[in-house]
Amino acid sequence: MDFPTRFRTGVRNTTIVNPAWLHKNFDDNEHGAIRCLTEPVTTFEGLCSEYNFRLQTKNFKALQAVLKRNGTDFLYVAAASYTGDVKNHRFVACSADGSLLWNKYVGYIAQGGQNHVYVSGMRIKVSVFLSQPEYKQNALLSNSKLMLMSAFGTNFDFKTLDESSDLWS
Repeated sequence: MDFPTRFRTGVRNTTIVNPAWLHKNFDDNEHGAIRCLTEPVTTFEGLCSEYNFRLQTKNFKALQAVLKRNGTDFLYVAAASYTGDVKNHRFVACSADGSLLWNKYVGYIAQGGQNHVYVSGMRIKVSVFLSQPEYKQNALLSNSKLMLMSAFGTNFDFKTLDESSDLWS
């Protein structure tokens, strides 16, 4: 399987760079801010079932349960991890049907990481998505405006879930 260099998020025209491609295709002199320090990097592009999500295994299993409940599963992941640092890795995991994209990035700076799912054209923190009741998670995965309005109500302000509205408004 050929992995894309960038993954579409479904939020406007934004994409997320494939972390494995990034580290395989740029050296320290080009885009130096992208490649963290000079640590050796291990990359992975393959099936989610073959990837070690490390400290994110609990979130992986919880998100996977939501996907399976909705008739799909995670399919593949692209990742880069820094040798010797169990916490500092980044990955993009995709559901088989394209309904959910999960982006995890851990940086060297305190509070410098991200852990979001992209679903129904929104960027939502994993913890916020997982805290929703099942019927709301199902509605978000359906990508149906009717289902979303039924689950959340017609007057619900989706900005309370969707962090992307703050980023690009």
